[in-house]
Amino acid sequence: MRKNIILTALLAVVATVAWAASPEVKWDKYSLIIDGHRVCPVMGEVHYSRIPADEWRHEVRSMKEGGVTIIATYVFWNHVEEEEGIFRWDGQRSLRGFLEVCQQEAMPVVLRLGPFCHGEVRNGGIPDWMFQKGCKLRSTQPEF
Repeated sequence: MRKNIILTALLAVVATVAWAASPEVKWDKYSLIIDGHRVCPVMGEVHYSRIPADEWRHEVRSMKEGGVTIIATYVFWNHVEEEEGIFRWDGQRSLRGFLEVCQQEAMPVVLRLGPFCHGEVRNGGIPDWMFQKGCKLRSTQPEF
């Protein structure tokens, strides 16, 4: 199950990268250099699955207007697999939809994958049903 979440998220990243033109990225001891311009990246956090999908564009634009140059977002496991084996990527859970908005707004994204997330989310993003399996969470046990 966790492998499905990770695979889906990685496919979304690959698709987003494939859609975007690849900038030339370099660095030296002074700064990051993107397409020949020195930049000082500023990253801001957006938890897309906590925001109604029709508000994503406004939020991304607001962050951009505030000087944010990169968005980081968690993919909360407990938001997309509330019930074991049932994955929901619809509505405000649509990672693809959020990434498409960011691409349209020319805002790069750093995906923060779990299974454990430090995003002030219930159980660190681990679904409630995992606690009923009798395994030690955040371990190397196969059940986790």
